[in-house]
Amino acid sequence: MTITTLLSSGASVVTTIATNAIKIATTAYNSARFSPVVTELNDTIATIRLVVTNTINQTKAIADLQATKQTRPDETCPAGKKCLLVEDNDGQPHWYEIIESASRLPDGFTELQYIESTGTQYIDTGFIPTVRSKAVVEAQYTTLNGSNNTFLFATTVSAQARFGWGIYDGRFIYNFGGWTYSSVVQDTNRHVFTIDAISKKVSIDSTTITPETNPTFSDASTSIYLFARQTSTNVAGGYAFAKIYSAKFYENDTLVHDFIPVKYVSGNTTTYGMYDLADTNPATAFYTNKGTGTFVEGPEVQ
Repeated sequence: MTITTLLSSGASVVTTIATNAIKIATTAYNSARFSPVVTELNDTIATIRLVVTNTINQTKAIADLQATKQTRPDETCPAGKKCLLVEDNDGQPHWYEIIESASRLPDGFTELQYIESTGTQYIDTGFIPTVRSKAVVEAQYTTLNGSNNTFLFATTVSAQARFGWGIYDGRFIYNFGGWTYSSVVQDTNRHVFTIDAISKKVSIDSTTITPETNPTFSDASTSIYLFARQTSTNVAGGYAFAKIYSAKFYENDTLVHDFIPVKYVSGNTTTYGMYDLADTNPATAFYTNKGTGTFVEGPEVQ
């Protein structure tokens, strides 16, 4: 049995607690003795929410279980610590300290697995692709009804500066200079869509597609939109019904935008958008809907 620890970097570490069934107390106290009421491992998160008071840490990392058993099964939680009592395979209770991990987002933000557009929303990334750019976007269409010439991300203003992925006539298409059909039939599965202007290659997941003709892509003058395409200066079109899980944009192989889906709660107001982890200034890192309506909220990242 394992428990996954989420780190502030976004990476995860899997800690082995016991090889078979493991039970965790649903009642926890600070620096106090447990009365070990035990339940199944699935209740771990609910238990941790009772003892971790910082809301962001609850939402983002929940907790880290440090697998260092105390010297006596009946020992109290160390002073100033927060602990869970775990009954291992030996039938004895053991103490595990709860470590609150730092969030990678500012206060008020909650990371989501995705945000979903309903055909009227889009986000302006501010990223203008050049002949040295690369885009890696994890996304999926939620509906294909009447969705010819709709885009997960793109700028298509100039004929030789088109850059993005969409669908048309039953297949995924890529814009790289001009636009070209891929061999992949459109679907509503989750994929990673990549365009690399340096290598002049595009791909869906692990399937690399070499453009049929040498692309004449040149530097663009307008930015890439998510959930749509920029059709002329500051004009969106080709809206998609889609979910986006992440979007990374590189210049000269340097990550310049690292977008993750989030919601921001201020009072009674909730705003959805993409937060740029590559931007060290929280005042400019949150990108919100430039269209109409509201994004649909995906599950919170635990």
